[in-house]
Amino acid sequence: MKQEALMSPQQFTLALLLLPKIVCAGNLIVNSDFDADLSNWTAAADGGTAVWDGAIGSPGDGSAHLTAGAGVVQTLTQCVPLPSTLASSISLSANVYLFSDSTNETGNGYAMRTFSYTGTTCSDAVFYSGNSIILTVPETTWTPVANNFFPLTAGYQSMLLTIQVAGNVYYADYAFDHVSLTQVTDRIFGTGFEINEGFQ
Repeated sequence: MKQEALMSPQQFTLALLLLPKIVCAGNLIVNSDFDADLSNWTAAADGGTAVWDGAIGSPGDGSAHLTAGAGVVQTLTQCVPLPSTLASSISLSANVYLFSDSTNETGNGYAMRTFSYTGTTCSDAVFYSGNSIILTVPETTWTPVANNFFPLTAGYQSMLLTIQVAGNVYYADYAFDHVSLTQVTDRIFGTGFEINEGFQ
């Protein structure tokens, strides 16, 4: 029986160098745990409130606390630089708390959305949207929420992450903590994800 020759260490190293490069970035959001304040985030003057809450948090104390009265949508945003303009995948997650002592009702929920821009400042006219996490049934404990990785086509350099609470008919009152945005660069996951797949 003929024995197959094993690769030398030099050949093995060369083979590794020729494999497609996959770079997994850590959390791209600055001040994602709201440990001391809302620095690096922008609260819009929408008519509700977006304040730092030092009394509660998950996993540690400190969170972003957003409220909105009837007919108000209050937002908190951060422009996040993307580490690669090559085709990639994005995943979004957070811990969310609904205040049980408020007058929240089903339908007065929150959303986390991302919009990707070809420029570096989240402000140019060319953008790509399609990633959302939307709460449909309020929970009164800290609840982890996440979506699947979704494909981001090549050419985008920044992503605007928007947290919003909406008081439709009643009052909405939510806290957010441990918000995470990760990017796997240089590839699109070969799982056939559609834009809306992974939404909650």
